[in-house]
Amino acid sequence: MQKLRPRLAVKAAGPAKRRVFYGWYVVAAGFVANIAYAEQFSAPYGVFIQHIGASTGWSRTALAGVKTVGRLTEALLAPFIGPVIDRYGARWLMAAGGLVAGVALIVVAAVEELWQLYLLLGILAPLGGVCLGGFVVSVTIANWFIARRGRAIGLANMGMSFSATLLPLAASLLIELWGWRGAWIAMGVMTIVLAAPAAVIFRRRPEDLGLLPDGALNPAPTSAPHSTQRPRHSGETPIGDVVWTQREVLRSQAMWVLVLSWGFTQFAMAGTVLHMVPFFQDLGYPLVLAAAALSLRSGIALAGTLVWGFALERLPLRPAASLQFILTGLGVGMWLLPASEWSLLAGIIFFGMGASGSQVVAELIWASYYGRLSLGTARGIAYPIQTVFAALGPLVVGLLYDVSGRYRSSFAIMVVGCLTSAALIQLARHPVHPRAPSSRAVKTPV
Repeated sequence: MQKLRPRLAVKAAGPAKRRVFYGWYVVAAGFVANIAYAEQFSAPYGVFIQHIGASTGWSRTALAGVKTVGRLTEALLAPFIGPVIDRYGARWLMAAGGLVAGVALIVVAAVEELWQLYLLLGILAPLGGVCLGGFVVSVTIANWFIARRGRAIGLANMGMSFSATLLPLAASLLIELWGWRGAWIAMGVMTIVLAAPAAVIFRRRPEDLGLLPDGALNPAPTSAPHSTQRPRHSGETPIGDVVWTQREVLRSQAMWVLVLSWGFTQFAMAGTVLHMVPFFQDLGYPLVLAAAALSLRSGIALAGTLVWGFALERLPLRPAASLQFILTGLGVGMWLLPASEWSLLAGIIFFGMGASGSQVVAELIWASYYGRLSLGTARGIAYPIQTVFAALGPLVVGLLYDVSGRYRSSFAIMVVGCLTSAALIQLARHPVHPRAPSSRAVKTPV
């Protein structure tokens, strides 16, 4: 026993094993929350459109309008959510949102009138959903990471792509087994269960736990306001921690360029995703195969999100944004060609590749332009305007379909919108904070 004591003493004196940075647990919880958030997306809802319409006699325009109202509901609430995240964090906000959204989806099983569907899926579920995932998750994670922000946001946003990959096919199978009403009950229960980890794990910022972004052992160079030292990421700016007010954000030209750039593309993505399953069904494909096509698109986005996340830690952001806009437009444009297996498949691939980068690029640009301390405020201002574009997409596509009986004119409009975004984003210049000394404010290219 005496011989063992020196060895034990040496072992005890060795370096302690470094713990996993808590921010990665936040990323994992954000991934799960985004799965639940995506349950109210247009992708799963599109699987239900023909079944609900056949059961109730409601038109596609009326059913698509549910998502338009839902997007507008999110838009009205988002400006109030952003400052709350900056000040208090998203922990209990997400827990309450998951409960409200889950209960609303469950009650959809009992609807008999169109206004009830609008109330539940157009108002209550979006009220809960906007508090549960999407930009709420991305803003929180952007506060936990700087150097590794791209991969962290990419990993969390994979939850939305993962959900959109599995849910259309799963929903179609649930509809076959239990009918569309029973399928909504299952989705509502899933939402509540998946929202729970956020209430346990989420925290506002690493500083609240005595930590630093990325798990750094020493203060990051960008933590000091107006620092002139060049940061690791080409898009992270020295003025990243200056506090922006809502008025200052609104007056910055960059905000409007970013809003319009993503607004045009969100119009295309929201309209296409909602009507993709009916589009394939109109071509003669059965529901399960049409849902599988939508799942394939989301599966490509699932893999692409992580690739974009890692790549964007090294690539300039504006050219990368133009690339993902062009890929999205190219995907929709393939469906303007005469329908064939190859043109349909190519559209799915390009659309998925472009859509996978959209959210990651957007969150990185917003974070590097307006900083960690005001990211929620900036996103809360921009989100409603962008959401209006996304809200109009499904409705306009539904109206044009009811008038013409096909989707060609809608797809053409979407291609133009994506290409417009690709050009417009190049006008986005890094904003200089109005209270930053001009001699010390350093702008870095993105």
